[in-house]
Amino acid sequence: MALIPCYECSIEISDLAPACVHCGAPKKKATPKKKAAPKKKAAPKKKAAPKKKAAAPKDLGSRKVFEVEMEQLNKEHEDLLSAARQSPKTHGPRDLLRRVNDIQKRRVECCKRHGEVAAMRYCEELLAKGQHLLGG
Repeated sequence: MALIPCYECSIEISDLAPACVHCGAPKKKATPKKKAAPKKKAAPKKKAAPKKKAAAPKDLGSRKVFEVEMEQLNKEHEDLLSAARQSPKTHGPRDLLRRVNDIQKRRVECCKRHGEVAAMRYCEELLAKGQHLLGG
């Protein structure tokens, strides 16, 4: 129990009394203070994920770069095979197949970089056959 001042005559009255004993003014109903809505914590801003590099557009320049890279890989492949034909004892079959598969993996990566889907699938098929022969 606490004493509170009457809003009319300012005499202290019991907070349990329904009205002021001095002036008879009814006790004001306590108006509940509206609680301020709890402030929502701002969700931490997510850093934008780095955008994946889109495949290069198939314009003339990009196509030319792709063709040059594939020519280099084809030449490397042919050089490897011709060296193996000239001296078959220096390159064992498993070593030769491993090296050919490495070139094939680089072909697949080149196709992915340049967005050449059909060529990439073909290279992946060849690579899978080579991996199968190696037992991996």
